[in-house]
Amino acid sequence: MEAVELTAYGCSGLYSWMVSFCCSVACTTQSITINSRTLRVIRMLAEGGFSFVYLVEGGTEKFALKKVLCQLPEQSEAARWEIQVHSAINHKNCMPLIDHSVVEAPNGEEFRLLMPLYPKGTLLDKCVAHMQADTRFTEREALQIFLGVLEGVAAFHDHNPPWAHRDIKPANVLLDADGTPVLMDFGSVKEARIEITSRTQALLLQEDAAQNCSMPYRAPELFDVPSDASIDERTDVFSLGATLYATAFYYSPFECTFQENKQIVVECSHLRVIGGAQYPKDNAGYSAEFISLIDWQLTLDPMKRPTVGQVITKVKAMLKA
Repeated sequence: MEAVELTAYGCSGLYSWMVSFCCSVACTTQSITINSRTLRVIRMLAEGGFSFVYLVEGGTEKFALKKVLCQLPEQSEAARWEIQVHSAINHKNCMPLIDHSVVEAPNGEEFRLLMPLYPKGTLLDKCVAHMQADTRFTEREALQIFLGVLEGVAAFHDHNPPWAHRDIKPANVLLDADGTPVLMDFGSVKEARIEITSRTQALLLQEDAAQNCSMPYRAPELFDVPSDASIDERTDVFSLGATLYATAFYYSPFECTFQENKQIVVECSHLRVIGGAQYPKDNAGYSAEFISLIDWQLTLDPMKRPTVGQVITKVKAMLKA
């Protein structure tokens, strides 16, 4: 990937992917090793807070390298967990981890993670491009991309024990060279099924969700967690519904509204999330079945919300019709 391509992504896309990673240290050498690989550092791609990600080259291939300097035990634990998740999930619609290593650093441990580059950016980039051109995905295009995202999420839900991604959104869906969607950013992944039996547990989950689950795509049961509740992987299904809405209408359903058929961007809040999605009068040309598919996933009651397997079955049927 060349500089021109990175620039084309703007501040979302690849840049958002790069800066999403935690606690990193700057690279000060022209080459770096990861196990038996010696990689040439070309330049820094992005930084955010303590995050630094680099474009590196090994032979004729280019990669993204994340360097993570962990000075606290909880930082090392988070980095190891992210590697564990990557190692456990092997699916074409999930971000692969090409290689990784851990080395001692003066103030702790340095984690080095090597990942592929994705030249087409993210689903968010495509949505923004459509918005700027005043165009939209066709219904079939949107469903084909969404099916890939669903199948990537299913790989987490089928894990034993089931995992939830917890931060599904267009900015976390990369597009491969052939347009295949690839789910990324596994730092938010958690065991999906949780029994809440105390106020302390409820507040801890609520705090974790506030830190790791983007508000416009966060399931309603994670905003105000009751002291007696069952949480499961259907938190992701709500996020998927909001992602499909954004694929069609550019924004999360909880950060926009329609007035006289004109789309207005608004601030997301818990009240907007529980208030439901709004649509333009003509649904922007999308079918009633497509709109119903979105609303089905945005069911407020998690026990009545479909599973990702049920949504996959429905989307496949719609694509066959």
